[in-house]
Amino acid sequence: MIGPLTNPPFGRMPIPWLGYLFDFQHRHLPHFFTIDAITGRDRLFRRMLEKADAVVVNAADVRRDCGQYFPGLEERVLVLPFSAAPKAEWLEVDHEAARRKYGLGSRYFIVSNQFWLHKRHEVAIEAFARIAHEVADLELVMTGATDDPRSPTRLADIDALIDRLGIAGRVHILGLIPKLDQIAIMRSAVAVVQPTAFEGGPGGGSVFDAVALGVPSLVSSIPVNREIEEHVTRYFPLDDVVALAEAMRELIALPRSDVDPQVLISAGAARRRAMGQAIWQAAALAMDHARLTRRVRV
Repeated sequence: MIGPLTNPPFGRMPIPWLGYLFDFQHRHLPHFFTIDAITGRDRLFRRMLEKADAVVVNAADVRRDCGQYFPGLEERVLVLPFSAAPKAEWLEVDHEAARRKYGLGSRYFIVSNQFWLHKRHEVAIEAFARIAHEVADLELVMTGATDDPRSPTRLADIDALIDRLGIAGRVHILGLIPKLDQIAIMRSAVAVVQPTAFEGGPGGGSVFDAVALGVPSLVSSIPVNREIEEHVTRYFPLDDVVALAEAMRELIALPRSDVDPQVLISAGAARRRAMGQAIWQAAALAMDHARLTRRVRV
């Protein structure tokens, strides 16, 4: 058996194979896509669902979309469990050195997303501006690639908003930095802020890392993100600047307590074992389907 494959192979496969579908953003946020892009993604997804012996996805929300947009083709779609786990080197990074390297203070919220329009960086910036005057040493840090092909002025628009709100000296846009630097900075953050309007997996990559590191998180309350309620510190309604500002204010008032690294390692290992079991389940489903439909020997 091979897979998971992100593109279905052409022709008849002589062995069972697993497919993978990322998300249906083109259906939920069609204004960010051309007609040709939407048509192309739909064609790819249908072919995957029809041809793969089984398909894995990162969220129950994605599986529901498979059933909604391609009725009857979701039967062999399996949801992989949330498997956040820290790498050993993540727990050994020098976060004080990282803060010095990037000129950061000791108290900050962090947004670690690519600067795509649907990630809603503006919401985090405006919420931060509401509380910045209350805590003199509080900062906002943003990491991730700063371009969005759909919005050539994306970074300039963000900078203009920051200037207009009078918080230019308090917001650090670091852009795309080495992963270990990003992890080091995240480890000592007050919390990760995830204001996203859409994700293919619960919380996206930044909340995945936050959970692995035991860092608090403030997360937009969209359906896919609600799939990991046991791991999220606070939810706030999508695009609700006031609610996010209040959640940030509440979190600042709480004492910060680091999670024992061994607890993080143990919890991560348990989640990875669950992921491994789910992959085996998907592989078994794929082999059964190939055996029954194509008389493939497995």
